[in-house]
Amino acid sequence: NLFEIDNNKLFNAVTLLFILFIIGFILILVKAGTVPVFSSQPGKTRAAFQMFGVGLFLHNVLIICLFTAIYFIYEKGKTIKKYFLMFFSISSFLLYGLTLQRYLLFFTLFMIFVLLYYTTFKIKFRTMFFISLIILILFLSVSSLRAGQLVIFVIYKLAKMKFSPEYAIFTEPYMYFVMNLENYGRSILKLENFTYGYYTFDFITAITGIKHWIEKYFYLNETPFLISDFNTYSAMFNYYRDFGTLGVTIIPLLGGIGINSLYFSFRKNPTLSKITFFGLFLFGITFSFFNSPFGFLWYVYTLIITYLVFRYISKQKNQEK
Repeated sequence: NLFEIDNNKLFNAVTLLFILFIIGFILILVKAGTVPVFSSQPGKTRAAFQMFGVGLFLHNVLIICLFTAIYFIYEKGKTIKKYFLMFFSISSFLLYGLTLQRYLLFFTLFMIFVLLYYTTFKIKFRTMFFISLIILILFLSVSSLRAGQLVIFVIYKLAKMKFSPEYAIFTEPYMYFVMNLENYGRSILKLENFTYGYYTFDFITAITGIKHWIEKYFYLNETPFLISDFNTYSAMFNYYRDFGTLGVTIIPLLGGIGINSLYFSFRKNPTLSKITFFGLFLFGITFSFFNSPFGFLWYVYTLIITYLVFRYISKQKNQEK
């Protein structure tokens, strides 16, 4: 055992998180009037499907699925609580999928993979193939629903792809890989003014409610110097946009030292909480070609809630050697 946990407390924690998720989803649904997947304008509805503060509860889907997986690993018996937790996880995952947001769903599958890899012997080729297939289907399905076939074909033509139009849906994932770095490289050459922490510490301005006020007051552009409509950059762009060369050097260096220390700590003295937090950080590193999640409020919220749940469910550490 990586450490002892109280399964009853774990069930209570996941139940509370699911209730908060449902409350947040219903409140935002009432505000938006519909969910993006059923909207005539899914892209517009997807952007509007949020609410200050309450929107954080939708990110509980990651924590719900993660701790459900932990419960299944630790609880060997067939208890009715497993069925409830499975219902909570599947329901929150599917409901979140209706918002046509896919980033957090990938994050959830990634975390479950990391958990299984370090705590069980279930990571085999069949498991990896199954998870990869789910991710592929999820990506293509959400892309098709939120953009539509016409938009996908237009993207295919604009990207000047040389493969058959029958595979136009693969244009988007390819373009994300290449255009992120293209946008980043072009922007650092043209950037003249720095924002001194606005993007790096996004969670502070977001939780205080002054984020959009600052953005409007200083005429900040979230996506400057785009080459195409793919409005993403490398994870390094936030640090360069805030502090220039010093920021893009020092911040990733300190972050790398911290994550490296966490990795060797759990390799030397493994606990489930260390593995979980390493997985949370590893996701940001793995997808560093994309945007950096580390400064976002929802990411900091996930870290805090995960820590609190571990504090709540953990028993005294097993001292047996």
